[in-house]
Amino acid sequence: MDYPHRAHEALLRIESLISTKNQDHVLDLISEFIFYEKKSDSRKYGNTHKNQQTCGLSLIQEFQLVVVLCEFYERPGQEMIRNAVFLSLFERSNAYRLKVLSKLIGTAIASSVAPILMAAGTWIQQVGPTNTSCLELTQKLIEDFIVFSNKGPEQLKNLPAISPRFSINFLVCCTDLYLNDTKSHQLMPPPPPALLEIFTNWMLDYPTLCTDAQPQLALPQGAISMPIVSPLPGLIRWCVLAPISNASTDGSAYSKLHLAILKSLMQESKSVNDLPPASAINSVALGVVIFALKFRATEIGKTGDIDTDEKMQLSLERLAQCIQIALQSRSLTGGVEPFLPMFLVDTHIVWGETDRSKNI
Repeated sequence: MDYPHRAHEALLRIESLISTKNQDHVLDLISEFIFYEKKSDSRKYGNTHKNQQTCGLSLIQEFQLVVVLCEFYERPGQEMIRNAVFLSLFERSNAYRLKVLSKLIGTAIASSVAPILMAAGTWIQQVGPTNTSCLELTQKLIEDFIVFSNKGPEQLKNLPAISPRFSINFLVCCTDLYLNDTKSHQLMPPPPPALLEIFTNWMLDYPTLCTDAQPQLALPQGAISMPIVSPLPGLIRWCVLAPISNASTDGSAYSKLHLAILKSLMQESKSVNDLPPASAINSVALGVVIFALKFRATEIGKTGDIDTDEKMQLSLERLAQCIQIALQSRSLTGGVEPFLPMFLVDTHIVWGETDRSKNI
């Protein structure tokens, strides 16, 4: 039996085991018959390190595996079982499996394979959008569809309509990669202009993408479902920090995104059924932005006047407008009081009492 048929039969067996809640050998089947991972037991001779694994798939077999997985997920089936299979396939997020995963998701995006994108969105949410594995995967997708592709932006255009959950989680991953200084006071570079334009169009074309409550994850009984993370704090951070970023691109692009964010926040008042809003913004996330502003305000204050620095004022006004609308739409959790003392400017600017809407 050649590899594609062997992998297909293994997937059917894995699906059957998960369906009957008998998962004792699922990971072994995946390792041996899907990825051809060979174990070398390094515990021999007193060595207590974990087993080393090498993958025996050729490039052709990698391509065949992607095709097999696409065909497998296009079959009718229970979403819960599909998600469980996907999570099991990529539970061990080693470098090789991430490589296969990026090819699989890239194919699903290019071919609009919704079931794979739905399962991938669940995987990102369960692993955590800011997890190293998810960020590495996101970086590879950005390279494939933005940096090295002319058709990529067009293929990403309607992604929210195909899989909202994947789109939201992909957004969160991307916002963590750019204009972020959570680990140091050195801002990461801004996002590629094409990526910025795609996300802005998403927000404008699908204004409720970040506000609609997402259905509960379909997972096997006993599995703990991770809550969805809103991409709005990251997008707000982009717009607020862009003016004071040394590598800031076209200001009008961020103005357009800022307007889309405000419109999205306004959608929150239309939420129904008292479900947890996908757009809920924790005040801690705003605190990260405020800390970054405070640091840069200190730097500006060493050589100039904060009150006359147009870029800093624009950043503050954008943040104030987002806070105002988030409070009005009740999508801000935790309040803003703990962070007000962090500002090094007059409170009338923070609360947006000045009218500079023309500079949004």
